Amino acid sequence: MKGSFSALNITISSMNIDDIHGVLSVQKINILSQPSLNNKQLPLEGFLVYPTSSNDLQQAINDPNNHILLVAKNDQGEVVGYVLSYSLNSWRHYKPQWDNMVDIDQKYKKIFNQKTLYVKHIARKPIYKGVGSLLEIELLKRANGNGYQNIIAEIIETPIPNDISTVFHKNFGYVKIGIINDLSNNRVWGLYQKSLK
Repeated sequence: MKGSFSALNITISSMNIDDIHGVLSVQKINILSQPSLNNKQLPLEGFLVYPTSSNDLQQAINDPNNHILLVAKNDQGEVVGYVLSYSLNSWRHYKPQWDNMVDIDQKYKKIFNQKTLYVKHIARKPIYKGVGSLLEIELLKRANGNGYQNIIAEIIETPIPNDISTVFHKNFGYVKIGIINDLSNNRVWGLYQKSLK
């Protein structure tokens, strides 16, 4: 398959409409429930906070110039992981209030004027250890190939820190460049960046 990466019986490829059900299934496993967030119950794995919808995925798939969407499939063709990422300009258009929540170190503000990729989700089924790394490697390769200069990701810190995601991103060379203050939801996110090229 063109543009795919295979290892350990896992294939990484671009997401298509037929993958949406599988992606939503992986998302459902990884979404941290509101009671867990409120009670600060830390899961054993990394987790997602905000879900995406089938409609959002369809729109992203239909706009490949502004998104990099990947799926990991096992040898039976089952979706076992995925990445959902937006060009930063597309993300800022999709979520205009985001700019008002960002508190970023001055030296990194250049990312707003550069071609930057915003990673919304990277998730896998818990039994598929290593799939997140395979997805990240392919994401970095495709981001470079598409001329992105930076990749950024938000990782929740308050009320419950996603320490596993923080370690994962740091292992790939991401550094914390600021925070996102989501005052309406009483949440603080670390903003992490990796330079490309």
